Amino acid sequence: MPFTILHKIANTPAIKRFLTENRLFVKLYFNWRYLTADPYNVEKSEFERDKLQRTLEAIKPVGHVKSALEIGCGEGFLTEPLAKISARALGVDISGLVVNRARERFAHAPNIRFKVADILTCDFGEKFDLIACSEVLYYFELAQLPLVVERISDLLNPGGALLLCHARALGDDDSGVPMKKFGAKTIHELFISSPGFTKVYDQTYPMYRITLIRKD
Repeated sequence: MPFTILHKIANTPAIKRFLTENRLFVKLYFNWRYLTADPYNVEKSEFERDKLQRTLEAIKPVGHVKSALEIGCGEGFLTEPLAKISARALGVDISGLVVNRARERFAHAPNIRFKVADILTCDFGEKFDLIACSEVLYYFELAQLPLVVERISDLLNPGGALLLCHARALGDDDSGVPMKKFGAKTIHELFISSPGFTKVYDQTYPMYRITLIRKD
């Protein structure tokens, strides 16, 4: 069936609501996106390298932790440095394709695990001292964000840290990426204003924002 026909069917209200609520759209999108390795050019892009370095600088106050979780880990470019400051690190992604690639890439690292999981439905069976969400939370619907905040809070140990890094979006900010309906401003402010969280670090750059929050 031609893509244009599938696209029209998927965007009918009832079908779109079903796909959105069950996160099937997101899973299909990322399985397609990761058909090629490093689709976001993290390894070669100076912009991406600088952003990763600034992200790592932001978590220095956290120090060494027992456990770290990266939500939306992709190929593990951030999970790897998280493992260097934690006894064990877990990277989760909704795409089984990229999780398999990450497992192969870091098969030599004994304290890194990767798992196919959606944080809204997965039972992790543990809590974490550090959780990182980089360029991932705008792939939830706006109406789902309060549940995402609640879920991440439940996954954090008391005193644990949450690292957020997201693109700024013209949908909710005066600068940033035009194609996103909401971005760092909506996401980060929702966490900052939620009871039980204290802002530790917050830096806005022209194209993205990095925030570190501590759970009370």
